[in-house]
Amino acid sequence: MLREFFFSASFSEAAFAWSGLLIIAGHALFSAYIKFAVNGWYTSFYDTLQSSGSLLMNTTAVDDAALAESQLKVWHQLVSFLRIIAPAIIIHPAARWIRSTWSLQWRMALMQSYINKWDPNKTPIEGASQRLHEDTQRFAKGIDTYSSVVLNSMCTLAAFTPILISLGERVKGPPWVARCGRMWMLVCAVLGALLGLGVAMLVGRRLVGLEVANQRVEAELRRDLVVLETTPEAICEVDDQKGEDGSPPLLLSPASYFPRLWVAVVHNYGALFQSFFALNLWLDSFNTVMELAPYVLVAPLLFATDPKVRRLRLHADAPLRPR
Repeated sequence: MLREFFFSASFSEAAFAWSGLLIIAGHALFSAYIKFAVNGWYTSFYDTLQSSGSLLMNTTAVDDAALAESQLKVWHQLVSFLRIIAPAIIIHPAARWIRSTWSLQWRMALMQSYINKWDPNKTPIEGASQRLHEDTQRFAKGIDTYSSVVLNSMCTLAAFTPILISLGERVKGPPWVARCGRMWMLVCAVLGALLGLGVAMLVGRRLVGLEVANQRVEAELRRDLVVLETTPEAICEVDDQKGEDGSPPLLLSPASYFPRLWVAVVHNYGALFQSFFALNLWLDSFNTVMELAPYVLVAPLLFATDPKVRRLRLHADAPLRPR
């Protein structure tokens, strides 16, 4: 699948494949930078709002000049936010369009390869036409979705690495990860990501095989329904008690033919739903735990009885390194 697209005999197709990959990777880096910049903007913006609120809460004497200066800072912060977001308004839709076109061209390259190797002189494999159509379509959708998800996740982690290291300098980590020094928050983030991915792969390892088996049963059911419509005598049994007077024999209802397929379809979908239930149960549980993980790691330090342990600093101007 890689060879047919990235190493195509046509120079233009190969150039489009590689350039599209670079654009998708560049868009992932750009998206991570936007998240990083917006995160920094939130810190500055809410600090400015807090300063303005403190001035308004001073009921004894309100400094009009200071208040006007604070309001001006708020407006400047809003303008700076627009400057950060404005490029994304154009770049995000353009990148999605390029990614969709790129995945579609990959699908077309695969279909062209399959068609070129199709031998009309041999009996085709059962469901070959459906596999050529549906499998390449699903492949293109998967590439379109997961290329952005995986790249965005990797780039986001890389973009926020300096923040995690900076926080790790000012917050002492739990004993089990204290040896990592200032890298402890980054280590926790990476371990959490690997844990979530590893267990998800373990829980969902049967999904591919179940999906393939399900496609086989669905293809067989679809084929028999088409045969029933075009040549019902191949499916239905003949009624021996009728049609003896020279008239065409009557066919019995096909109801007795399909129960086996009904059972296979229900069995396959049941196994598929069970695997999806286990996977979704893990993903939802993991996401909930990861929402609480930062508080579980850091909050106990606020209530430590030993002042030497309470090494939490809210400002970067006085960092303390863990021992």
